[in-house]
Amino acid sequence: VNKADVRFSATTIAVFNISFPALAKALTNMESHASESGVQRSLYLKVALARWINTAVIVTIIYDFTRILENEQGLVQQVFALFFAEVVGNTLLQLLDTSGHFRRHYLAPRANNQWSMNLLFSGVDWDLSERYTNMTKVLILAVWYNAVFPIGLFLCFLAMVINYYSDKFSLMRTWKRVPLLGPRIATFSRKYFFSAAIISMALLSAYFWSGFPFDNICELDSENEDSSNVFQQQANQYNGDWEIKIKGSDEVAQVTVDANDMKYIFCRQDFFRYYDNERSFPFVASNQPEGLEWMTSDQETVTNIWGVISVIVIGGILVRLILYWFEDWQTYVNGGYEPCGEDQNKPFSKEENISGYFPQVSSDVYPHPLLAARIENNSQLLDWEDHEKPYSFYDLTRDANFLLRGKNIGEHVMFSRVAHYPPPESEPNEEPTPDEAGQLTAI
Repeated sequence: VNKADVRFSATTIAVFNISFPALAKALTNMESHASESGVQRSLYLKVALARWINTAVIVTIIYDFTRILENEQGLVQQVFALFFAEVVGNTLLQLLDTSGHFRRHYLAPRANNQWSMNLLFSGVDWDLSERYTNMTKVLILAVWYNAVFPIGLFLCFLAMVINYYSDKFSLMRTWKRVPLLGPRIATFSRKYFFSAAIISMALLSAYFWSGFPFDNICELDSENEDSSNVFQQQANQYNGDWEIKIKGSDEVAQVTVDANDMKYIFCRQDFFRYYDNERSFPFVASNQPEGLEWMTSDQETVTNIWGVISVIVIGGILVRLILYWFEDWQTYVNGGYEPCGEDQNKPFSKEENISGYFPQVSSDVYPHPLLAARIENNSQLLDWEDHEKPYSFYDLTRDANFLLRGKNIGEHVMFSRVAHYPPPESEPNEEPTPDEAGQLTAI
């Protein structure tokens, strides 16, 4: 596929990146998590790894080292095609919203009842973790190939701007509302995936700088007898007249090799594909095979700088990750809650836009989530409202009582209890009772 056309292979990669989150979500739904943030973090890990490997790692592995700087089907053209497919293709599909338009403009007017029509107008499902991976996918593509495709950093900036406005439009116009998740995914991404992006940038920059000119050919140094005697004898075997068939055509060229002509020999310039007994890391000039050096003096300087930087970056980030893990362990053992902001001297119950935690279960056949708790007198804790049905219609505890009728099991056994105690209006010194304040039951 890649040898046929870089645009087709880039499109194939983009299609896989678009379709994989559905499989990852199915796998994540089979897992058990304590919160929606845990679900999203697990989904983020799967999708990010798959997209990073598919977009950057596999392309580097399967691409022929000598084709990196090729004019038409080279790696640089492949990276540009990937940027175009990921940014333009994904954005167009997102903004066109063909499935949403079909549901709203064709299926909804033909719905049998208002309930079905409301479901068709509920919006497109989306996941915060998937949007984060869409951003990190473009970032890793830019930093991975920045040494051979530096304009990718500017394309990454352009892609981030386009993604920001397209996501903002979709969030306000076409996407379905999702639960509030907090900063856990952002923190997880910053700690691990952005650290991995920095490591890959330093490591791959040293690798690509060391590989120029990406032809696996070295000149024989006739002045260095120790390095050229054996290779010179091998090269002298090609002295004379030869007929060479030009690759890709039926033409045959006549070539004459003279003893005084510059001789070249195969040398492995790809540090990733060195033999096991050859030292390749860090990617510095001193790891070139003796007698088969290909780097220029300036190239050796730049390669040595990037090689040292890659070692320092890897070591520094590993130390930082160890500190992160130690802090997480301390938080787990001793607790680490720290309030943010300042006390505004305003009771929570007086807040106009209350959005309290209430266990809810999403359903594809209901326009609003099902409540895994008894609602009673505290509907103000919910941040949504159905103008046609009361909150009790979505109350799962009522279903539990109905299904368990006649048995010595009540909803208080199936659901744990959570109560909300707003401060009294007239007698602030008197403690309100649970019956006065209203009670909630929750899973």
